[in-house]
Formats: sequence, structure tokens, C-alpha cells
Amino acid sequence: EDRTILTILMDMANSTGLYGDMIEKLKEHLSLSRFAEKGIIPMVSYSPDMQVAGDGRKFVPEILKAIDQNKSVWITYRSPWAENESHYTINPIGLFSQNDILYLFSYNPYFDHTMVHALSRVKDIELFEDAETPEKYKDLALIIDPFGIATDEEPITVKVWIDPDQAIFEKEAARSKNARITENEDGSIVMTIQTRSRYACKKWILSLGCQARCLEPGDLVEEIRNDLSALV
Repeated sequence: EDRTILTILMDMANSTGLYGDMIEKLKEHLSLSRFAEKGIIPMVSYSPDMQVAGDGRKFVPEILKAIDQNKSVWITYRSPWAENESHYTINPIGLFSQNDILYLFSYNPYFDHTMVHALSRVKDIELFEDAETPEKYKDLALIIDPFGIATDEEPITVKVWIDPDQAIFEKEAARSKNARITENEDGSIVMTIQTRSRYACKKWILSLGCQARCLEPGDLVEEIRNDLSALV
């Protein structure tokens, strides 16, 4: 609860603009401290417009407690693709925010793989027994991707041509730090980037319209071509 309150206070202070970059530096400091060791990603936002429908917010303190105390939880979850609610045990690893939606990253000991749950679809959480999560799954870097959070297992290398007008902005984007960029004489660029979020990468390419063209891999080129044909 203390961490939740701290997050709210930092966001309120940050919104006033009176503290310059002090709040961002504080968040960076906290993310590098024992919070990171415990597997907690400081929430990017906890504003009233956060898309956590229903009772999703109230589970945050329990989830943080489970992470702190290394406990598993019994979760009741309603997937958008399932008719009924599901019940199973997971080991919480971290919380993160993406596109103003809160998610829980966890390990499922029964299936021996990681999972991502939207808090808005969590119906109930109950602390359970001591958690035993393999070390290889505790690294939160496993889900960090140039296009946000990724849960695909296999990475793909994508090559995209971007026209001169848009190239200026793409070179400044955060994702460019993870990319190899080749500059052409006309000002256009070819960006080669590795991602484990094929869907998010495709959305980015399509969002650039005629200012970008996917060059590789061939199956993604074909997928984008089919999407554009269906759109027409």
C-alpha cells in the first residue's frame, strides 16, 4: 500500500510540472534499487483514467505483497476468449503498464511458462503458499521489447524502409536504440530491428502508411500485403 501511495503522490507531483525532472529521476532511482530486485516495475501511471475496469485496482496491494513475500496466488481470471472464468495458481513476478493498461507478469508452475494478465480481467486473488519460480523466468528483461511488452517466444528480425520525411522521427524514437539503421542518399533509411512482438511491430509498420515498406521477413511482408488488400 505504501508503494501504491508513493506512486500516486509521484504522479500528482509530476503533473504539476513544478519539480522539473526530479520525479523522473526518483522513479529511475527506485527502479534500480531493491524494487527491481524484488521484480517490481514502478507503475508508469496510476491516474483516474487508467483502464482498470471493475475491481482490478484493489488487487495491486495483494500482488505487491505476494511479490515481496515470494508467495504464489490463487487467481480467478476471465479471458476475453473464454466463456467461463478460470482458476489456477500463479507466481507473480512484476506489474507493468502499457498503453495505460495495468498488467501482471507471472509464472505458472503447472504449465511451466510465464503468463500476462490484464488487471481489468482479474476477478479475485488470494495469497497461497510459498512460490518457487525458476531463476530463468524472474528476469523482467524477458518481456521488454522495442515495441513495448512482448510475450512471443521466438524473436524475428524485421527490415523496414522508411521515407525521408518520416525517417527523421523514427531515428529519434526510443525503439531506434535497439535497431541497426542504414541511411540512404535520398534521406530515407532502412531500419533492421529484432522483436518478439510481431503483432506490435506490424501495427507500427501499418501506422506509417505509404511512408514505410516492410522488406523482411517474407512471411511478414505477405501478411502486411494481405492486410492492406483487405483494407482496400
